Amino acid sequence: MTSFRDNELHRAVYLEAEFRSIVQGDMDITAYTGKLKLADALHDVGQLVRETSQVLNMLRGLSSKYRHTVPVITAKNPPHTFLLAWSYLLLEEQYDKEQAKAAHNQALLATASGRSTLTPPGDG
Repeated sequence: MTSFRDNELHRAVYLEAEFRSIVQGDMDITAYTGKLKLADALHDVGQLVRETSQVLNMLRGLSSKYRHTVPVITAKNPPHTFLLAWSYLLLEEQYDKEQAKAAHNQALLATASGRSTLTPPGDG
């Protein structure tokens, strides 16, 4: 039984290091927060990760494009749960996608209208 417990502690060391080093990079919010489920694996080896710590770790590893969300999430008292913080980030991600789509459509419209005002070659 002692050997099993030693293996749990050994595994916990690596899981904890992996958990604390997760960064979003180019992952979407769902993929990123899915990786943070390592907290469940830590729990399985007897290392409880408090929810506040899980939220702070999520915020620490966020891509810089979501840095504006950190004060919003950390200012709430009592603190956001992991689920509420995740939900907020999903809404921000959706908003970013909608804004990018609108900007793309605006650029296409501007390009199309710019072409219609140009004189065809040979008509000058």
